[in-house]
Amino acid sequence: MSDDTIPLITIDEKTNCSKLVAELILDHFGIAKKDQDLHLLAGMGKGMGLGSICGGLAGGMFAINLLLNRSGASDLEIEDAHRTFRHAFLEKFSAVNCSEIIDLHFEQKPHEYEERQARFCGNLLDESSSEVVEIVNMVVSQINPISTSMNQH
Repeated sequence: MSDDTIPLITIDEKTNCSKLVAELILDHFGIAKKDQDLHLLAGMGKGMGLGSICGGLAGGMFAINLLLNRSGASDLEIEDAHRTFRHAFLEKFSAVNCSEIIDLHFEQKPHEYEERQARFCGNLLDESSSEVVEIVNMVVSQINPISTSMNQH
């Protein structure tokens, strides 16, 4: 996929990458987003503001918790889902820390860095969201074999 086909993400003072990935996942499952839930992700973007754990990873784990708790998953099932997601994320992006991911995927070219990062992070959030959807559906189908996925709209 070329840089031109990846959508730019828009992050402002009211949102961040962690909130965006959680919103994408909740939208997929038709679950109303509660502001108080997403406020829990405040400050989690840009590697928690420190270049640490990627907001896409943090938002994905938040969505896993929210969705699997609603489905009656045990703590062990949720921990397994976290491990599965972290492994898939690491395989895809070669790191889990925001600063490491950015360093691995970009040359420092100040005139294009911000736009390329925005496109790359848009792709990362999209791929992270898709991975979480697959993992949640897999775990839910194991909990309740009659239902192959959560109610989707």
